[in-house]
Amino acid sequence: MLLKSTKLILSWLSVLIGHTIILLISMVASTLIALLFFFIPLKSFSFHWFASFVGIVLGAAFGGALLASFQKFAFKDSRFKNWLAVSTLSGAIGGLLFVLYIHNVPVSHKILGAIFVNGLLTLPISIPFAGVAQWWILRKSYKKAKWWLLANLFGGSFLLFISLPLGLASHHYRALKDTVEPFDLLHFWIHYEISGSNHYLPLIVSHLIFSALIATVVVFVPKKA
Repeated sequence: MLLKSTKLILSWLSVLIGHTIILLISMVASTLIALLFFFIPLKSFSFHWFASFVGIVLGAAFGGALLASFQKFAFKDSRFKNWLAVSTLSGAIGGLLFVLYIHNVPVSHKILGAIFVNGLLTLPISIPFAGVAQWWILRKSYKKAKWWLLANLFGGSFLLFISLPLGLASHHYRALKDTVEPFDLLHFWIHYEISGSNHYLPLIVSHLIFSALIATVVVFVPKKA
């Protein structure tokens, strides 16, 4: 009994840590992909604008796919045939909603500001969409698939609740309205600073809480319907 409990706790911790790391990697990867499209040398600003926002959507889709791949691995269930597809699509929806929100960004350095804010916001926006789609797949194999849905709805909303104020308060969001040198925004990944304070901690804690919910469902919810 003790051995079984120990295995469950270790399994829960491994999913918690792995999911948190993948969440953070997805956030960074989505931003890097958007940056690649931003630096495509296009003479026309209209095409440059379009390429940058295509990069945001594709980056968000990749982030969703990366997170979904880990989740499927954690479940250790090969029956989820459409899991990756619906999760990638959900990521793209998150990116598209973000693009629609900041579609009126007028100049290139402000687009760069949008790209860095995108890293904070697109994944939390897409998680509830992914949760609904994944629940639809899980419901055939799991007795309590609703817990996966609730974990994603609550977890995604909580991530957005934490990330949105951080994103909107950052100098990267203010760059959407003010004149800022483009490469000054790279300061984001070196030291995330708002009003002189480091705000990595609430971001990481919010990711840990979401990952804890996911780990609890993966490890403790009965698998067979």
